[in-house]
Amino acid sequence: MSTESKIGGQVTYYESTGEPTSFRYDRVFYGRLESWLSRFSLWTPWHWARPFRLWCRGEGRALDLTRIDITDPEERGLVSGFSGRWDVWRNYSGTKYITARTTYWGTVASLHYHFRNVISYLDNEEHHNHVHIDNAVSGAGDSVFATGSRAQTLYVQAVCNYIWGYPTSIDGSFGPQTRRDSSAALARIGFDGDITTQSRWLTFNKATAQMGLGSQSY
Repeated sequence: MSTESKIGGQVTYYESTGEPTSFRYDRVFYGRLESWLSRFSLWTPWHWARPFRLWCRGEGRALDLTRIDITDPEERGLVSGFSGRWDVWRNYSGTKYITARTTYWGTVASLHYHFRNVISYLDNEEHHNHVHIDNAVSGAGDSVFATGSRAQTLYVQAVCNYIWGYPTSIDGSFGPQTRRDSSAALARIGFDGDITTQSRWLTFNKATAQMGLGSQSY
């Protein structure tokens, strides 16, 4: 375990107090967090300038991510890049709501690339105000997809809808429709097959993150 005040050089803030806060991490998990933020930065638009402000709660090999603020390069002020506070933005309307939902799922896609366990607001009420991640299953490596995972399947169904534009049923069950629509998204990227192999799963997550965060279109 080590105590860290930053992830990838970006200061962590405790959601409950609003203060810069250090958290104790398992070393392997902390390394995965650093890898995630490095790729996340590459997958965001050019105008998502650093420094970021990471709002979270963490301990050991788990983290609850609530918000990511980014620096506006023109104003040099902080603006919202991601909000895990579905309990707040579900009440938005119009473009503001669509933007919050799209960047939410784009960020969640980047997390699914790196961690096997990612829990969103679709999973249960406890996660209406944050996204939970841990490496209890994936350890030091990138994630793989399991068709029996309800959390992963809910994510796939949500991004097929909200990022890729397919009318996929969001029920947590990986059936023919989910396989078809996620494979259609892969085809747009230039890959045949489905997301049940690790290489295609990671490709799907990367492209979904880029689409959701607005740095790439397919």
